[in-house]
Amino acid sequence: MFPLDSSSLLILLLVASSVLVAVAVLRVGWSKRVGVTFLAAVLPFGAFLYDPPRGEFALLSYFFAVPFVCAALVAGALIGFGLRFLPSHWGAPLLAVSAIAVGGFELGRQYVPPSCAAGPLPVRIGGATLAIPTEMQPILFDPSYHTYLGFGDGGRKLEYARLCRMTSNGAEPVAARTVELAPLRHLSRLQTVCAENTPPDWCAAFSAEAYGGLGRIEIASTKGQPRPHGYWDSERLAVVQQGNVDDGTLCTLSEGGRAKRCWLWKPIGPEGHRLMVASRHLDDGDAQSVDQVLGALTEANRMVRTILGE
Repeated sequence: MFPLDSSSLLILLLVASSVLVAVAVLRVGWSKRVGVTFLAAVLPFGAFLYDPPRGEFALLSYFFAVPFVCAALVAGALIGFGLRFLPSHWGAPLLAVSAIAVGGFELGRQYVPPSCAAGPLPVRIGGATLAIPTEMQPILFDPSYHTYLGFGDGGRKLEYARLCRMTSNGAEPVAARTVELAPLRHLSRLQTVCAENTPPDWCAAFSAEAYGGLGRIEIASTKGQPRPHGYWDSERLAVVQQGNVDDGTLCTLSEGGRAKRCWLWKPIGPEGHRLMVASRHLDDGDAQSVDQVLGALTEANRMVRTILGE
């Protein structure tokens, strides 16, 4: 049940705001309604204390929340006025039942059963069925989803719960057209899990050094020419590329001919998909030879395939 999804928490706080306003209209005298309404207005912004907005446009999140807060306050006032026309002993029970029903539905919508949380997540992609550890927090996309779905705590809990329902709590594979992993973001989580007394089986193949050297992992269709994520931001750099759309490598080079970043991709499954691993960005002081980076990516590619059960 916990941690709560940030959007679910916002909805629960909006419901609480509506209830406060309804109670103020229904039972509280005029002298205290201003204070109760002020409390109801600021309560939903508590969701941002729980999960603060991040990024360049984080401040806009507060402005986007204002219309929803206003709607909750108006809805609460209308409900409160409506309940005044009913017998006095009906108002409080109806309000409580309605709030509990909405809150229960929202909590149920973001609930992740322990059996699903324990993983792994079965994913069908490119004709292969992979078992992705939930600790890797994969992000999946398929046209049938109409959006990207990701495993994760807090901000991705609703998507997490939806994937659990789609896989019958991990019993059936879910179809995906692309799978993305962010190794550096979740490396510490994987290290913690593999340091436990009874680590999962996939930990036997896991290497923190190899996984920590990766900036991105992607499984996607081979249709069209490979466009490694992040490469086109560096298209003015010299590059060295080998292989083809199905099996190849690409590295961007520094002025001294050292590797700045490399991508390596190889086929996965029988239906024209590739598993691509990318090194992290290498500063000039950390730059290595192309052969060194590609050698590390080759080992990392094998490790990832073993972990995913391919």
